Amino acid sequence: MQFTLGVLAAATAALTLGACGPGAGGNAGSGQGASSSPPEEAPSASALAAVRPPATFRGTLPCADCPGIRTTLELRADGAASLSRMYIEGEPDRDPVFVEKGRWTLDDQGHLVLTPTDGAPTLFAFAQDDLTALDGSGQPLPSSLPRVLQRVPDGDMGELAGTSWRFVDPARVADGPRLPTLSFAVDARLSGSDGCNLLMGTWSVADGHLELGSMATTRMACPGPVDATAQAIHVALEVAAGYTIEGSELHLLDTGSAVVARLRPAPTAISGAGHGSEAQSPSR
Repeated sequence: MQFTLGVLAAATAALTLGACGPGAGGNAGSGQGASSSPPEEAPSASALAAVRPPATFRGTLPCADCPGIRTTLELRADGAASLSRMYIEGEPDRDPVFVEKGRWTLDDQGHLVLTPTDGAPTLFAFAQDDLTALDGSGQPLPSSLPRVLQRVPDGDMGELAGTSWRFVDPARVADGPRLPTLSFAVDARLSGSDGCNLLMGTWSVADGHLELGSMATTRMACPGPVDATAQAIHVALEVAAGYTIEGSELHLLDTGSAVVARLRPAPTAISGAGHGSEAQSPSR
C-alpha cells in the first residue's frame, strides 16, 4: 500500500479526486509509479532537531469517496514512519482502518518527505508545529480541503487527542439545526454540538478514566425532539467516565462500563455560534 495522500494530492491538483482506498493507482503527483523500498538511513541531525521525534501528528485528510480520513502519523528517531488512517463513512465493504509503514526525512526546503515501503514519496510542510499536506508539486492542498495534522504534545493524551466524532446514539433529529458532534483537541479543549447548542469544555484521560470538565453551552431554544436529543447527549456526557474504540466507533462508558453514547468519525468539529445564541452557561 502507498501513503494515501500522494494519490489524493495529485488528483486535487487536477481538480478531480480519484478513489482513495487502498490499492488505488500510483502516485501521479510525483509522476512516478511504484518504487523500491526506501533506504533505511537515519535522519540528519538538523532533521531530528526540526521534527523532535518521537513525534505524533493527528488530523483529517481528504478522501475521494468519503467525508475524510482520520489520520495518525508517527515519526521515530531512526527514520521509521507509521501512518494509521480511519475512513469516515466510506464504502460499506471497506475495512475502516489501515496502517502503513515507511520512512521519513526532510528535503532541502524543509518539507517532511514520507516514503512508503512500496510507492512514491508524499510531502508535508511545517506550519508552526503542525503539518500541512502538500500536492505533488510541493504546493499546499486547497484550504477548502482538510489538510492539517496537529502535533500531539509531549505527555500524549492518547488516541482521542486530535479526533472529531458525531453522535449516532443518541441520534440526530432530522430537522435539527446542527450535527451532534464531539471533538477532542490536542490542547485538552473539548468542543462540539448537542444538535441544538454548541458545547465547550475540557477533557483528559488518566489510567483509563475519561474526565469531561468545565462544560458550557450556548443557549438557543430548539424544538422538542431536538431538545430531547440534546438533553440525552448532556446526560451521557455527565456520566461518561471511560471509553472504548470498537472498529470505527467511539463508545462512551459510565462507571459500570455500560455504553451511554456511540459516536462515529466526523470530518470536522461544528464551529460558530448558532442562531439566537446567548451567553454561555454551565451544563454540568
